[in-house]
Amino acid sequence: MRRGFFVLFVLGFMFSSLLPIITTANGSVAVAGEAFSPEFATQGTFPALSPDGNTVFVGKGRVNHHVENEYVVGMYDVKTGKLLKEIKSNNGSEYYSYSPNGKYLYSKGNSTIFLDGENGEQLFSLPYYFPEISFQETNDDLVAFVYSTSQTLLVSNKLVVYDLKNKEELFERTYDDEVTMKVALHPTEPIVAISRGLNIEIINYQTGTTVATINNPFNLATKDSYHAIRILLYSPDGKKLNVSSGIVGNYPLKQFDTSSTYTTYTTVDVFANEKVKDREGLPKKITYNQSHSELYLHSQGKMKLYDSSTRQYKNEIKGDLDTIVFSKDMKKIAYTKNYWMNSGDAPTYIEVKNYPIKTNTVKRIEFTDPYIQLRQGKSTYYGLDYINDQNQRVLLEPKEIKLEPFDKDIVEIDSSNKILAKKPGSTILKASYNGLVDYISIEVQSLSISKIIVDPLYNSSMAITGKAPSNITIFAFQGNRHYQVKTSGSGSFRIDLDKPLKENTTLAFMYHLEAVDPNSRGTDYLFENVIRDTVSPEPPVITHVNEKTGYVEGKTEPYASITTSYSNSINVASQSTSHPTTVKADKYGKFNMQLSAKSLGGKTLKTISKDLVGNKSKETVTKVIDKTPPSKPTVNTISDIATSVQGKAEAGSTVYVVKGSKSIGNGKSASNGTYTIKIPKQASGTTLTIYAVDAAKNKSTTTSVKVVKAPLTPTIPTITNKTVNVSGKGTPSTTVYIKNGSKVIASGKVTSKGTYSLKIPKQKSGQKLTILAKSSAGIYSGTKTVTVK
Repeated sequence: MRRGFFVLFVLGFMFSSLLPIITTANGSVAVAGEAFSPEFATQGTFPALSPDGNTVFVGKGRVNHHVENEYVVGMYDVKTGKLLKEIKSNNGSEYYSYSPNGKYLYSKGNSTIFLDGENGEQLFSLPYYFPEISFQETNDDLVAFVYSTSQTLLVSNKLVVYDLKNKEELFERTYDDEVTMKVALHPTEPIVAISRGLNIEIINYQTGTTVATINNPFNLATKDSYHAIRILLYSPDGKKLNVSSGIVGNYPLKQFDTSSTYTTYTTVDVFANEKVKDREGLPKKITYNQSHSELYLHSQGKMKLYDSSTRQYKNEIKGDLDTIVFSKDMKKIAYTKNYWMNSGDAPTYIEVKNYPIKTNTVKRIEFTDPYIQLRQGKSTYYGLDYINDQNQRVLLEPKEIKLEPFDKDIVEIDSSNKILAKKPGSTILKASYNGLVDYISIEVQSLSISKIIVDPLYNSSMAITGKAPSNITIFAFQGNRHYQVKTSGSGSFRIDLDKPLKENTTLAFMYHLEAVDPNSRGTDYLFENVIRDTVSPEPPVITHVNEKTGYVEGKTEPYASITTSYSNSINVASQSTSHPTTVKADKYGKFNMQLSAKSLGGKTLKTISKDLVGNKSKETVTKVIDKTPPSKPTVNTISDIATSVQGKAEAGSTVYVVKGSKSIGNGKSASNGTYTIKIPKQASGTTLTIYAVDAAKNKSTTTSVKVVKAPLTPTIPTITNKTVNVSGKGTPSTTVYIKNGSKVIASGKVTSKGTYSLKIPKQKSGQKLTILAKSSAGIYSGTKTVTVK
């Protein structure tokens, strides 16, 4: 359920399963008593993680979402989540990387920008257009570039080896034609390797001589020269030159031995553990771990780990992770999530985690998203899950957890556990529950200058509402979903949706400025994100119950599903509920349902609300008081020889038989409503009153009957094993029955003179025969039994 004021951006998805090293992750997890380092996440792309793992630079997109070449890059303290500064990058790129030892941060764009690696201050820029760059592993001041002098993307024609400390070119070479080029600096020697199309040249940049060439290492056709070589990288000890192709082949990664003047090589199976060989499995980047014992191949959405000596595949990190970087000591990992999902259904974000990434355990608490983003002055509730010993998830209410921001100047927590965004910035929020902790990053954005105001958007929303200038057309876009609506005279608008919004997706709103002022041009934009609904609905309210028909009405969260079950007892503890009925509430939250019980009196109803994203409310227990009296009982004819009263009444009710003012018998009706109550014999003509009382003490109206005279018991002569004719006397016009056990062996009418004559089959000696009579009104006489001689 949504409560409080929510705003822009709750981004990210639950971290996909990462095997074998990473199995889950979305926010950090800790068990009681465990020392734990918080982890950090924020909206953005291309993390640049400092060598000590304490600082991360993140691409935050274009300034105000405009299309100019200026981008915003955020500098964050990983331990506290604090936004240290924002950097405006005006070279058309938001992708920064650290030099090997962290002295510099650099960005490759329409110029190449260098920042101070410690404080992010810009130092200088070089006029190199989207170059390929290679630093010397042991010297951050020595770097090689290949780039296009005509400022053409993805091709180059010039090589420069540059001294960043002294700002001078140590070596340069210009080629006549522009082709795809890659570059790699040797870690210790004055050697630079470059690829041009299909071939590789090894150059001593101090002497300017070519010391070796590798011609067409992958035996590709000329038409494949554009993608022939994708990566050049020397091993940290300089003994191998890694050459990776952008063309799928049997071995698109070869390691050339530098001691043999690059004439021999070994291969690495980049498609190990792959079902198919395709371009997505080709490395985009190659790195080594700190001890140089492992080789890392970065491909689309994952990274594979190999033994660098044996080149054997070991394991991998996967889960739609891109631009993976590590701290120097390999204790921190940063990556971009959902980088390739550009449909708007999964906005990108970065995470910085402890490495190796821990496998989640049971009995933990867990935020669904790694971070949330709020506008200044707004607020939100945000719940999280408790995972028990059986790995079952229970959504905790905000009031059940303790929330503590690292920086109370950025956000604070009010008495109801609502998160209040105080001023622009970033911090980490700690959640505690029964000794368990989890962390979520929070970023507060400055107030929007747009004249469009949109009410909070949730993944349980079925409508978009807000305000804007009056009588204009507002356009809204989300992925391939487009909407437009005209604002009212007061500026309000509403867009009804055919399905809920998707969590963590962005909606863009805009209108044309000339719609407000004919002399203006341009558009007013607002970008708002859909917040994940992590709060349970309030328990549903039952407003009406018709105990006679089983009809129920109530109110809950709009569009929620309502399930009501009932028990046959008003004692909640003694009966489990059953017979569930589920309906959906309308857009106002109203619902009605017809339960299967024809009467609800005396029953207990249990009702639960489930919102559009599956959050369940606590149950509402309704005890239905039975105020409806039972229907008056039906009574079979009672004769003056009867010793019981029979009939039907409300099931489970107590039936009373009264003579005058005195009760002469009572008993409970069965589940099918039938009853039999013992009474003393009553004289013919006596009036008896019968009524029923249900469990709620409701009394039915009475049924009065007169005792009638029973027919005389017929006489019967002696019967032998040879008798076939039986005759005797009885009440005229009654029917006489002779039975052997329960079987009727003869029947016939008594004459007006009071005699009867019946034929029977011969009976065996010792058999017992019973004779009785029944009147036309259905009244039975007494019975008489004889034994066959």
